Amino acid sequence: MDFEQIKGFWDYKPSWQNSITSIDVVLETFTYLVVNLDNTIAGYGIIDDKTGDITQFAVNKENRGKGLASSILAKSGFEYHVGQFEMVLKL
Repeated sequence: MDFEQIKGFWDYKPSWQNSITSIDVVLETFTYLVVNLDNTIAGYGIIDDKTGDITQFAVNKENRGKGLASSILAKSGFEYHVGQFEMVLKL
């Protein structure tokens, strides 16, 4: 993933625990979900494989309001329930 490109998506800078530097140290412990439009990253999510925490999540400002965030959440295993997304663990 092009970390320099996604910095432009942010409305605020992530905390040090969720920073690119912290993620870069242990890249293999995360799942990366990317939505591309016209061969350009339009949105992304970074999910911690151990905890299920959403470490980073953003949609390019020009592509907001098009359902891309919902698409990323659905790909990551979240299900839509009564106006909110919830992680469902199948036993």
